[in-house]
Amino acid sequence: MPSGKVLAADWANIVQTVYADVFPVALNRISFIWSRLAELGKVRQINRNNIDWRVNSAGHGNVTAIDDGETLPSPGKQTVVNPQLQFKILIATISVGRQVQRASFAADSSVADALAWETQRTIEDMAREIHLDLVGSAASTKNITGLQDALNASNTYAGIARGANTFWQPYVNDNGGTDRALTEALLEDVVDTLKTQRGARISEAWCGVTAWNALRQLIYTTLAPARNNTPERLAAGAMALEWEGIRFVKVPDYDLNRIDFVDLDSEGGIEYLVQSDQDFMVAPEATDSFDTRVSITHMSQLVCWNPFKQGSLQDVE
Repeated sequence: MPSGKVLAADWANIVQTVYADVFPVALNRISFIWSRLAELGKVRQINRNNIDWRVNSAGHGNVTAIDDGETLPSPGKQTVVNPQLQFKILIATISVGRQVQRASFAADSSVADALAWETQRTIEDMAREIHLDLVGSAASTKNITGLQDALNASNTYAGIARGANTFWQPYVNDNGGTDRALTEALLEDVVDTLKTQRGARISEAWCGVTAWNALRQLIYTTLAPARNNTPERLAAGAMALEWEGIRFVKVPDYDLNRIDFVDLDSEGGIEYLVQSDQDFMVAPEATDSFDTRVSITHMSQLVCWNPFKQGSLQDVE
């Protein structure tokens, strides 16, 4: 009868080779936001320890017209701030214990089946954790900074307090936490503000289920009752309707009463960045027991390069 212990180094090599391509497949199936960003080429790797960039908080300040021969105006200068985000570490340690390995050997079946079963489900759990971080507000400073933190007009994002810095604030139309009926006027307020006052190009709107259902009812009964507007099925369980050329997507696990209008097309927009050598890193873990252990590490962050061109309609039903 076969006996022995599966070496963690061997298992780690197998997981690294076989499952590195399985991880993005799981993300594509579980997370609409990751899937959509990947589709647009906005999931990418960078070889940096932190994510930092330059943002104009004010322009030159002295661009002026003069007559020929007039004295030159005083020089001006761009005012720049430097937001910074940290990569976040997601890690899972997998252990297949003595009893499982013995049972596999005793049954003359491949212990690889037990290892594969555990690995596959752990990868799916990691993908779901990323999905929940992306659609929500960070559970702690250890988590990915999600959209609810990125599209907030009063918090601190990427090290810059938004209170007095209007250039760093998304446009938010809320009702102080009290839900109100979704109306065409509320939709137009956010859309018109973003397009005419902020120069945004609204790519689509990501919605919670209550807000999306209210929009669907509004479209069918008031805005376009005669138009064929059958919901479109998208990746990761999402569904979409169209109004005024904007695709409104019902995103699983999104805040129920929220619609976020996202500009994914302007410079930067929103991206999912991965630390280049930590996209899917598998390592054997030492243990004194008969267990075989490996760890899977993924380092990433969601980045909203220009919150000023994003908008959020909240407290709607």
